[in-house]
Amino acid sequence: MRPDELAEAAALLGRVFDTEAMVTWTFPADSDLASVSERFFGAFHRAAEPDGWVWVVGDGRVEGMAMWVPPDPHDRYAEVLAAIDDEVAELAGVLKSRYYTFWEWWRRTDRRSHTGTSGTSRWTPKLVVAGSGAR
Repeated sequence: MRPDELAEAAALLGRVFDTEAMVTWTFPADSDLASVSERFFGAFHRAAEPDGWVWVVGDGRVEGMAMWVPPDPHDRYAEVLAAIDDEVAELAGVLKSRYYTFWEWWRRTDRRSHTGTSGTSRWTPKLVVAGSGAR
């Protein structure tokens, strides 16, 4: 993803994830959850942009995207989450502890998906999204 595609990709994710538990459970229900989701993903992908994890498709606009994270022995994913912590605190408000609980659960669960049956590390898809206009 190019830096100029970030806002459009974040808007797509905001529309797609505003009803997902990751957003509805960890951010205040009286928030505009599409905007919260858009800000969260925008911050995350801005912090992860130098790593080249995010790929987008579309003809003149972002119609879909995928995020692939390589084997991560130095826990770069955690570094990205830490880098956006202040913005998340603003978005989550009093529910910040739920945000931490969600990501701790995710980290415990996700660790198993990074290792193939042979025990070797592999690239892992984290997110695949297609907009309504995608083919």
